Amino acid sequence: MILTEEQKQELKNLKQHPWFKILEMIELEASRDLGKILSIANLDDENVLKTIKKNQIYMTARQDLLQNVDNHLQSIYTPINSL
Repeated sequence: MILTEEQKQELKNLKQHPWFKILEMIELEASRDLGKILSIANLDDENVLKTIKKNQIYMTARQDLLQNVDNHLQSIYTPINSL
């Protein structure tokens, strides 16, 4: 999807909004928490593996949201084919 300049500006404004900063903090804390769980988890326990897999799905979704915002703010050079 190619955003207009106005849409990009709105997205930039969104990134500066206090609740967006909270989303970033939630993602950071959740990632740390999952790392702590992994460091002590009994990986032979099926229930633990299910919990880890469930957390990985949520973690990926949060990271995807934040990455999509950043991706749409980047300027991309598209060469014009004049041949």
